[in-house]
Amino acid sequence: MSTVGDFLVEKMGNMHQWLKAECGTYDSQRYDNRFKCITPTVATVMAEVLLANKTVVYHKDWYNLCRIPDLPIELVDLAEVVRPQDLLHDKFWRYLELFVESVSSDK
Repeated sequence: MSTVGDFLVEKMGNMHQWLKAECGTYDSQRYDNRFKCITPTVATVMAEVLLANKTVVYHKDWYNLCRIPDLPIELVDLAEVVRPQDLLHDKFWRYLELFVESVSSDK
């Protein structure tokens, strides 16, 4: 049986593949190993941090997203790569919302 952490790892891998395909400024070599090293626990902790700051996610607040304490630097880096590319915004925020909703007890 899969756990929430396993699900999050899978979705983070999907996010990585999407950025490799769609984001011209995304350095896939830089992130390949980082994404491979994400464990279910690490993914769950990241989602919990986003949940604690869900207002930032739901308001699509770029400024405060990058200032969330304890948010993994990799996600902050990804936000800075995606932000200048308007066509990628919607899907990026949908991923973050999915991460929040995956660990929310309000389901």
